[in-house]
Amino acid sequence: MKNEIKSIIFNKYSQKYKIESIGIFGSFNTKSNFNDVDIIIFTKAKVYRKESFVKNSLKYDVILSNFENFQFLCKKKIPEWIFIFKEIEPLLDINKRMEGISALANDIYTDGPINVSQRTYVEMFEKTLNSKKKLASSLIQENIIQNYLLLNDLLANIARLWCYVNKIWFNTQTIQLLPQIREIFPTLYLCLYTKESIVWEDILKYVEKILGDITVICSKYEPRSELITEIKIRSTR
Repeated sequence: MKNEIKSIIFNKYSQKYKIESIGIFGSFNTKSNFNDVDIIIFTKAKVYRKESFVKNSLKYDVILSNFENFQFLCKKKIPEWIFIFKEIEPLLDINKRMEGISALANDIYTDGPINVSQRTYVEMFEKTLNSKKKLASSLIQENIIQNYLLLNDLLANIARLWCYVNKIWFNTQTIQLLPQIREIFPTLYLCLYTKESIVWEDILKYVEKILGDITVICSKYEPRSELITEIKIRSTR
């Protein structure tokens, strides 16, 4: 099937662009059941394009750009691109450039993500705290669907914040959130997925503890006092 995919992509784009590499990533490589095919194309043209099309009832999501652009994105240590090129499988690689970027992404992954700046830390901390407040307020209204949507947002924010301050890579793909929560916060995972029903108060208390731990880790940033005070107040309730 991969040869068929390569032919479909090459035939569709080769008349307009000089193709150097075609790579496949995402759910097609990791899951037996998949809804689409994620493709990256290296071309000599100085372009950056994202587009989708359907062929033989299968959706293709294509990102097309030149080698230099993709190399730049990896060297900037942007998590999305590190994870893509770390796992990408070349279907066509004339000059071995995709293979080279894959090796680069793996080296960068081993080196670890960039250090979070004070400004970014405070912004991420505030965003996480705000998502926690929204969930706490929503629980009073007993809107089940909204509660779960806000919980998902809170989990993504707390996991991202924890990973950044501890120099751990965070995969921004939604499908990767649960495995990362299980690995990073095993106690929180048990509260969420091993009981017949969620005890929301336990989740909020555990999130408060995580936020407190983060302020200790990032004491060098001297986070704003009201954030610390807010955690302590809520922790005593």
